[in-house]
Amino acid sequence: ADEALVFDRARAPSSWTKPSTASLMTGLSPAKHGVEAGDGRLPAAATTLAEVFWSSGYRTGLFSDNPYVSRAFGFAQGFEHVFDYASRARGDVSGETYAIGEGQTLRKDEVADWAHRAGAAELNRELLAWLATFGESVPWFAHVQYMEPHWPYAPPAPFDAKFTDEPIRRSELPNLWSVKTGFAGIERGTEVSEADRARLVAAYDAMVATWDDRFGALVAELAARGRLEHTIVVVTSDHGEGFFEHDVWAHQNSLYEELVRVPLVIRGPGVRPGRVARDVSVPNVVGTLLELAGHAKGEIGSGRTLAEAGAPPWRARLERDEGVWTS
Repeated sequence: ADEALVFDRARAPSSWTKPSTASLMTGLSPAKHGVEAGDGRLPAAATTLAEVFWSSGYRTGLFSDNPYVSRAFGFAQGFEHVFDYASRARGDVSGETYAIGEGQTLRKDEVADWAHRAGAAELNRELLAWLATFGESVPWFAHVQYMEPHWPYAPPAPFDAKFTDEPIRRSELPNLWSVKTGFAGIERGTEVSEADRARLVAAYDAMVATWDDRFGALVAELAARGRLEHTIVVVTSDHGEGFFEHDVWAHQNSLYEELVRVPLVIRGPGVRPGRVARDVSVPNVVGTLLELAGHAKGEIGSGRTLAEAGAPPWRARLERDEGVWTS
């Protein structure tokens, strides 16, 4: 972070993966791209950052451990190389499925299987192997969607004991998706003690530390291969996580600060290190990268960059059965 520009008050446009990632890829708000429902698919009419770079001669790669950010839901638009959850789909293809293309399908029950991950180390290996297929002078753009800081938490050693006296075991943690909440009248679920809550937070922190270690290894390898000096690196997130700060667990259930305030760090050529304390919106990463790469910042998306202090305040949006909420 000492060599990067850090935004202390960055906000995601929603509190779950699909709408937030669609906004990060297109620069559009959830209301404009329309990817808000569980079965939602990024429309072909929406131009992605990858499509802009691909049409300009860049090599483009998608490496995703999230089943939503995959070919099954249109998120591979503009990527000529894809390593996603669908690439590792297991078992038969009977039952309800999502169409991927070229005769491939992804079972709906596999989308719900959040534990079936490649892991950050494998995503890194796939990315580095892809980079080795073309020369250093060839421009490239990659989107890497890690899943370490996402339920279910299963921190490996030594991170499983980094924030607790005893190693954390996934089997000993309450299921974050089925705990009792006081939000919106939902009272069913498992009661969670303060001790359980503390272990859940420690497990989450351990997964963040795991990701930090794996990402640090990738950056070091890029530097060793001579790939880092001329590369712009952006680190951000599609959403946060709730641990009952406002009577809610997990995410995709509200727009509280802990769910939409996310990290945002940019490092690379043309980026002056420092810290920015004002509110910024993550979708404006699109205009920022376009401008840094020599494109018109308004080619897609809102046309705004993170450098524009006069940009309108961010707005987050969440669509649920109860209605549409904005903040």
